[in-house]
Amino acid sequence: MKKYKEFNKTIKRTSLKTSKSSESFIEHLEKIYSDLVSTPQFNDEQVFFEESGVSFFHKETKDELASLLMTCISLYINQTGHKASHVIKNEELKTYAKAFESVSLGKHIFLMKNSLGITELTVRDEEDGECV
Repeated sequence: MKKYKEFNKTIKRTSLKTSKSSESFIEHLEKIYSDLVSTPQFNDEQVFFEESGVSFFHKETKDELASLLMTCISLYINQTGHKASHVIKNEELKTYAKAFESVSLGKHIFLMKNSLGITELTVRDEEDGECV
């Protein structure tokens, strides 16, 4: 029987790598994410992004797809050891990518969404407890 990777375990690394193929993949995920979060959804109606093949009908599904893309990026960073935040332009997605990268590098993070809906990230080193 084939043993599958345990995706819920964080792989600690001393550094993260970059590559053109990784950057291209992350840019594609970001494009889908940006399309999702920037498309208004007032009444339940079918929305289809021809370029990526993503479609949804309900606003809740749209939100779940955006959240799923964040999860995909976190798994990608964790499983491959590639950095993502340096190519992401969307500030919300970039903040989450930085959080996942920090966790992968053994740092403690604190993510908080303020009253304006802006996600804030605080990172501190595991050894000394100092904020970075």
